[in-house]
Amino acid sequence: MQPADDDLVSPKMPELTADSEEGFVDLSLKMNGLVREPDGTFRFEARATHEGRQVAFAVTLGSLWNVQKLEDTEPLYWGEAQLSSLGNESDAFIEILDQLYETKLGALRMRPNTSFTAVSLGGDPRKLEREPLKMKLFFEANADELYAEFYLNCDAAQSRVQFHEKDPDYRSAVVLALTQATG
Repeated sequence: MQPADDDLVSPKMPELTADSEEGFVDLSLKMNGLVREPDGTFRFEARATHEGRQVAFAVTLGSLWNVQKLEDTEPLYWGEAQLSSLGNESDAFIEILDQLYETKLGALRMRPNTSFTAVSLGGDPRKLEREPLKMKLFFEANADELYAEFYLNCDAAQSRVQFHEKDPDYRSAVVLALTQATG
């Protein structure tokens, strides 16, 4: 018995804007290639399509997480996350993000690497392969207008990554944090 044609095709990539709601641009991507490095860092790729274009970027979660215990709630885990370019697909991501956010910054290239302070709002980042993780990422800059926040949710069991807006006021700063200056 031969497999159906659909069985020969790799699993479809999600539509980037599948999770968007009125007033927010929330993005859905597929988690690919989750690897735990010997030093405890996790690395994976986040991939999707948008209007026929492939978009992607790499995520690296640091291995050191400081636990902040709070009364009557889950502990918070503070650490670092890095978003990295995968080349043309990442450039497409930043260009499309600029369009979806309507920032009109003319973003064309993603920085090779952008580091963020990360706090886990749900889940333990050291157990990414076993439990969902909800994080808020902060881009800290000297200028207030460059300070940015957004959510990055990761679920290895569902092979899903969500890049969600925290506040539309951060749109320009998020795009600028991820954009490589040209010229």
